[in-house]
Amino acid sequence: MMTAGIADEASIHRQASGAESTASMPTAVGTGIGVAPGYTEKMYEYLPEVSHLAVIKMGNFFDGLQNADTYLKISSCLKGLSSGLSKMASDLRLLSSGSREGFAEIKLPAVQPGSSIMPGEINPCIPEMMMQVCFDVYGNDQAITFAVDRGELDLNIWEPTILKNIFDSFSILTKCITLFTEKCLNGIEANKTVCLNNAENSLSLSVVTSSLFGYQAANEVALEAYEKKLTVREAAVDKGLLSEAEAALLLNPENLIDSVKMQHLLNSRIN
Repeated sequence: MMTAGIADEASIHRQASGAESTASMPTAVGTGIGVAPGYTEKMYEYLPEVSHLAVIKMGNFFDGLQNADTYLKISSCLKGLSSGLSKMASDLRLLSSGSREGFAEIKLPAVQPGSSIMPGEINPCIPEMMMQVCFDVYGNDQAITFAVDRGELDLNIWEPTILKNIFDSFSILTKCITLFTEKCLNGIEANKTVCLNNAENSLSLSVVTSSLFGYQAANEVALEAYEKKLTVREAAVDKGLLSEAEAALLLNPENLIDSVKMQHLLNSRIN
């Protein structure tokens, strides 16, 4: 989820950067014929004042009227943002599943009475709302792609479809991100007992023994832990690879999330 959040932040910055490079161009096929003298210059002078956007002049009006790829880039940024948000929402939906039969690693804020057939259940309706909005954005992007692709010769006449769907994507994402933050993200609670139990019983901890004793030894530790229903820490001690004190330090999940500290501990043990 953290990786998705970082990606979303980067996507937002890219989107903001793209919005500042919006271009505008006058007249039918880009010649400038049909407008009063000085119109184009004044338009670019005053449009930023009334729109509060950094509008720039497109270098080639012919290209600007024929090709709507700028809109496609904007839509692509929105789709990229949506994919990260949907992935995050999907993770929250899974991690909150339970409360006894699922992952149950986190608890989402309750925003409705619960399931009609499961009293007391907290439905992940806000993450599901976020995902459905993202699905809509994907559909809007597909419509925009077709509209950009179907521009003929000197003019793309499908801009109403393009703009309608871009504005729709901006609107639903803006509203949904606000609700997602207020009604879900701000109130998430970690189920520390479940998280710690899952971390301590994970066979993936055997990777630490692989760094110290090689893959074969790590595989044997993981196999013994699985067959005897032990933790990797207990199996490593049982096989005589680590002392109880070493195992408690090297196989502590809290240490494993600190890559610098963990590397120092491994280097100290190896040396």
